Amino acid sequence: MGQTKKAVYKVHNGTDFDEIMFKTSEDLLVGQNQILSENGYRELPGGLIIQWGYSLVEPTGTSINMPIRFPNGIFSVSTTISDPGTWSANITARNQSYIIVRHNFQAGKLYVGWIALGH
Repeated sequence: MGQTKKAVYKVHNGTDFDEIMFKTSEDLLVGQNQILSENGYRELPGGLIIQWGYSLVEPTGTSINMPIRFPNGIFSVSTTISDPGTWSANITARNQSYIIVRHNFQAGKLYVGWIALGH
């Protein structure tokens, strides 16, 4: 079970005070869509969406479809590479549904992890 936060407020009802207690926890955030897997996403309250994945990428570039489409836009995408020696990976194009990732390891494909933020 997630951490529970409590807040107590006193409200004057005209004669005396009533106490109102608010409780919230991760478990009470109903309606939050998510897929918690290697390629997944989480929609947070307020509209922020976090998406992530791990994909086999060609040096010339690979188009990667995100788990869901960002309805309003993408803020940022970051990559990490499975063999970080002298190799790097970067985003060459992006939109609300996919990213194109390439790397500089000319001998073949590499696994690249990515994370995207949007709304």
